[in-house]
Amino acid sequence: MSGKDAAIRNFQISRGLLNGRHKLSEVFSGLEYSPAIRELFSEDPSLDRLRRLDVEITDDATYMRVRDLDGQLLINPHYLRRGRKEFIYLDLLHELTHIKQYWSGRELYDPRC
Repeated sequence: MSGKDAAIRNFQISRGLLNGRHKLSEVFSGLEYSPAIRELFSEDPSLDRLRRLDVEITDDATYMRVRDLDGQLLINPHYLRRGRKEFIYLDLLHELTHIKQYWSGRELYDPRC
């Protein structure tokens, strides 16, 4: 089995969580099997910080996004409960890249766009 297959197979979503604030590790499990996440957050303090990341389940997000004011991950409750696992996984990878940008002090969104 390839690392890619293991990443998706072991990725689990806690779909029954109520709206509100949760830790990333409460919402998603199996992230340690993702080669992409291990590469992106290869520094040990960064990976530990990722596990403690605040996630808000809220109607203020269409799907999933990072709030640029505080770097918090926002997830739409309908998307979390009904979205395809593969789509949520890929969306999460994309948004975690923005979180790493935020932690590095870089702009999340280009103001010229």
